[in-house]
Amino acid sequence: MKTLLFFLLATLPCYAGLGETEAQCITRYDAPVATLDDCGRAKTETFIKKGFYIMITFLDGTAVSVTYRHPWDITDVHTFSSLTQEEINDLLAANSDGKTWAEQPPSIPPVFPEIKTVWKRDGDGWANLWQDSHGSQLACSYNKLNREAIAIIAAAKAKKTTDGL
Repeated sequence: MKTLLFFLLATLPCYAGLGETEAQCITRYDAPVATLDDCGRAKTETFIKKGFYIMITFLDGTAVSVTYRHPWDITDVHTFSSLTQEEINDLLAANSDGKTWAEQPPSIPPVFPEIKTVWKRDGDGWANLWQDSHGSQLACSYNKLNREAIAIIAAAKAKKTTDGL
């Protein structure tokens, strides 16, 4: 049992992110390949590591949303392959913060047909497995903090648009 636990802990560092600082994510994934929506308190950075395209939204320097996918072609991030069940389980474990993810019943009708599975974590964590014609991706987030980051980014984009008029 200890061997299995050691193995699991040794394989998780590639995946961690949710709740980590920006500096920890840069140490884990190397420098971001792109920075999007840098709005002071909130920004989104993209990393590529071990075959994963990882998009992280930070609020006040802490990762509040992490999305993982496998690009078919690293130069075209719009086409990607599906995550395996083992990868999904590892990603959920890496983003559990010691808490339990519980699969939620599907909504009827589905809010977004592309969302195939939803998990809720003790506290305010959520994860969604998206599947469409391009493949699948897993998004993990701190729900309340992620909404705050999205609102900051949206307000900054709206201000930029109105200032440009």
